[in-house]
Formats: sequence, C-alpha cells, structure tokens
Amino acid sequence: MKGPSGEQIHDFCDKVSEKYEFVVRKKGVYQFCFTNMSPYHETIDFDIYVGHFIHYDQHAKDEHFSPLLEQISKLEEALHNIQFEHWLEAQTNRRAIVNDHMSKRAIQKAVIESHSLSWLQASFKSFISSTCLIENKDHSEFNKSYVGI
Repeated sequence: MKGPSGEQIHDFCDKVSEKYEFVVRKKGVYQFCFTNMSPYHETIDFDIYVGHFIHYDQHAKDEHFSPLLEQISKLEEALHNIQFEHWLEAQTNRRAIVNDHMSKRAIQKAVIESHSLSWLQASFKSFISSTCLIENKDHSEFNKSYVGI
C-alpha cells in the first residue's frame, strides 16, 4: 500500500487473509498492489471503508450532536404522527364495519318486529271479530226472546 507521494504505508507478504486499518493523513490517491506468486489463478476480494473527517484530531462535541438530536426528535414526532394516522384510519375502518353490521341487524329487527306486529294485529282483529260475532249472536237471541214475551 502506497501513499499519494509514493511512500510505502504498509506491506503484506505471503498472507492468505489480513485485516489492516489506517487513517489517511494526506489528500491524494492511494495505491494498492496485489501480486500472485501462485501458479494458479486467484481471486482477490477486498473492502475499503472510507470515513470522512476534516480534522482527524478533533473529537465530536455536544454542539456537534445538538442538530442531530433535534433532527432525530423531529423524525420521531413525524413517525409518531404517521403511526397515529394509521391507527386512526384502522379504527375508522373497524367502526364502519361494526356500523354496517349493526345497521343490517337493526333493519332485520325492524322487519321482524313489523311482521310480528302485523300478525298480532291481524290475530287481534280476528279475535275481536269472533268475540263480537258471538256477543252479537247472544244479544240477538236475547232480543228475540225478550221481544217475544
């Protein structure tokens, strides 16, 4: 591994696997050179993680975190509002389903009550009619017998 001015930063020899971390102190292009001494074709896999620090000797302070914490708080509030909206929508949907079923049951109950009242009314009329006929029949016989005296 070579730095931007060609200086050797680190050298690995005869390694199958290796992990190395370093902090870049200079701007520029860094070179990685891999050599295969084996007679067989080899695949090289390596990962480079790049983190950006303007000044590597400066550490994070509270004033650096305040804007981040403020943004996190805003995001948390927005997430809470979204969750509440979803909950409210679900509640509304559940209530609509319950109201729909209750409406159907209320209509069924009203129809059954209407038919029952119609039947009771018809039964009551026939009872009254038959009672009145019997009374009229009794009164007419009484009147006939009274007139005949």
